[in-house]
Amino acid sequence: MTDKAILPETVISEICDELDQIKSPGAIVEIGAYRCGTTIELAKHCPDRTVYALDAFGGPGKIDSFKNVDFGDVQADTAPYPNIRLVRGDICETVKTLNDPVALILIDCDDGEPCDVALEHLVPLLVEGGRIVVDDAEFEGIKQSCNKYLDGWSSVKNESGLVIRQR
Repeated sequence: MTDKAILPETVISEICDELDQIKSPGAIVEIGAYRCGTTIELAKHCPDRTVYALDAFGGPGKIDSFKNVDFGDVQADTAPYPNIRLVRGDICETVKTLNDPVALILIDCDDGEPCDVALEHLVPLLVEGGRIVVDDAEFEGIKQSCNKYLDGWSSVKNESGLVIRQR
C-alpha cells in the first residue's frame, strides 16, 4: 500500500496544469520515489506523460529509514498506471539511463549526491518551460546542488515548503 503523496494534491494538479499549458512533450522524473504515492498522483493527473520513479525501492541505499519498502507492493500499487516506469537501483547510476525530454523533475531524495548527479544529467534534458520541484531544499547537500545547477533560475517557495524552479 502506498503512503500519502509528499506533494499535496492541489500542488500536483497545479503543476500538471502548468505542464499542459507549455504544450511541450516531456516525461516526469521523480528522484526518490519511496513507495510511489506522489508518482501515482502524478500519473493520474498527467496520463499522457511517462512518469519515471527512481529509487532503491528497499534495496541497498544510504538512508536506512527508506529501506522498509517491499518492491512487490510498489509494483502492485503502480500496475494500474501504464504511464509509470519504475527504475530500481542506485539513483546515481539509474538516472544516467534516462534520455527522454523532461518536463518535470521532482527531487525528494534527502541526500546531496543523488540530487547532484540527477540535476547534472537531467537539467540538459529539461524542455523549455519545464519545472523542477525540490523537497527538502533546506538540506545542505540539496541546497548546494540546486545552487550549482540552477543558479539564475526563477524560484518560488510554496506553502508546503517546496521550492519550485522554472527554466
